[in-house]
Amino acid sequence: MRKNRQAYPAKDTYLKGQIEIVILRVLIRSLPALLLGGLVWSQQPAENPTSLSTAVGIRLFAEQIRPILDQNCLVCHSNSTRQGELDLSSRRAVLAGGSRGPAVLPGDSRASLLYRLVTHSQEPAMPLKAEPLPAEATALIAL
Repeated sequence: MRKNRQAYPAKDTYLKGQIEIVILRVLIRSLPALLLGGLVWSQQPAENPTSLSTAVGIRLFAEQIRPILDQNCLVCHSNSTRQGELDLSSRRAVLAGGSRGPAVLPGDSRASLLYRLVTHSQEPAMPLKAEPLPAEATALIAL
């Protein structure tokens, strides 16, 4: 007589749950910045560069996003290499985008080209010929 095996959730469901947990952790850690300026790292710079939302966006980019890009993207997408005319070395350059258009969509980072490429949901998957970025990194890029 066979014992009933416990059914496990599908891999996709499990991964989705894990990503949601990571996103919640990131949001909790980022709560002060989010409360001060909203989801601003992907917003266009304000007319007044000293405005609060711009300052928060610059800080969020410098502390959370830039280290991910430094480690995974700048070999090919720095100010000196600019493959695809894309420079990811500064917040302003990320907002400017490359030959395929804007790298991020202000206010909708999950629909951005950068997010779709680093999550391997669109070709060419980035980093090129490498594993997808960790869920925590993609969650930060999705902010």
